[in-house]
Amino acid sequence: MNTLKTAAVEACRQVLERRASDLKEMMQGLSEAAAMDSKSTAGDKHETSRAMVQLEQERTGQQLREAELQLAEFLKIDFQKNNSVVSLGSLVQTDKGFFLIALALGRLSVQQQTVFAISLQAPLGKAFAGFKENDTIVFNAVSYQIKAIS
Repeated sequence: MNTLKTAAVEACRQVLERRASDLKEMMQGLSEAAAMDSKSTAGDKHETSRAMVQLEQERTGQQLREAELQLAEFLKIDFQKNNSVVSLGSLVQTDKGFFLIALALGRLSVQQQTVFAISLQAPLGKAFAGFKENDTIVFNAVSYQIKAIS
């Protein structure tokens, strides 16, 4: 695996782990807020506040589950295989930049390069799928020349 690809994979993993960690911290803070709020006895205001914290806990819990699922999916991708065609786990170098075909994480700055982490299910990911080096793909009236696949 080339150094840019290794660095891009590591950057993606860090983004996913940081997201899950931040959500865990948020859940901990909400649990503490709920515990503090349960000690209060302010009547209707207390009930409303407790309900708001509970709704936020549910929403954050769902986001945490999604973040953990994304991380688990990402860790299953085989980035070591060297592909002759664009597929899941490929780093695609085009005349328009680098694209890591993994999960939709957007723009990443890696080794003074911009790498776009995109999903194979994304429209551009689908457009790249199955193409080889030196192929040209036209997507939304923009032409992409594939220079290398790693």
